[in-house]
Amino acid sequence: MVRDWLVQLLRRQDSPSFLHASDGRPVVFIYGMARLAPRHWQAILDNLEVIYRKHVHLVGDTTDPAYLPYEWGVHRYAVNDSISALQSWSRSTEITTRAPAVTGASSAPQVYVGTASPGYNDTLLRGAQNAIIDRSGGTRYNQTWEAAESGDPDWVVVTSWNEWFEGTSIEPGVGNGDLDLQQTAQQAAAFKSN
Repeated sequence: MVRDWLVQLLRRQDSPSFLHASDGRPVVFIYGMARLAPRHWQAILDNLEVIYRKHVHLVGDTTDPAYLPYEWGVHRYAVNDSISALQSWSRSTEITTRAPAVTGASSAPQVYVGTASPGYNDTLLRGAQNAIIDRSGGTRYNQTWEAAESGDPDWVVVTSWNEWFEGTSIEPGVGNGDLDLQQTAQQAAAFKSN
């Protein structure tokens, strides 16, 4: 099923909106990568290449060394921890993604993708069982950008554009206007200039 999803997704890889690495390969982010064993990812990638002639870079969300051969990079979807915990995770993940290339001449460093998010609140959908991370008038969003950048990421991604139900959206709306987009533009420009 996962292979089929990737095949469907990669049919859109020629779109100018599809993310590509500098080598031209399409990039796909995987949430819950460890739900499949490494051998399954090997089979999926082999199958994509042999049968469908499709090549893809996977950016997974696990730092388990068993997944290194299948993850071109590492990201994190949810950034609901404290800012200090996020900073620590960013720094340690950066080391984890780069260490194999330092210790083994045949290894290339993985891409480390930092994640920023404006806040989190999905109590309307799932009730009070999940955390509420207040946006604090944009402060939380800026802090998560800083935490993501503390790991010297290759890229920074945002969770999320329009997930209104979980309170992570940066799409303009009644509550915040276009504040989140203004912050995104400022933070992205600063990141690119570094």
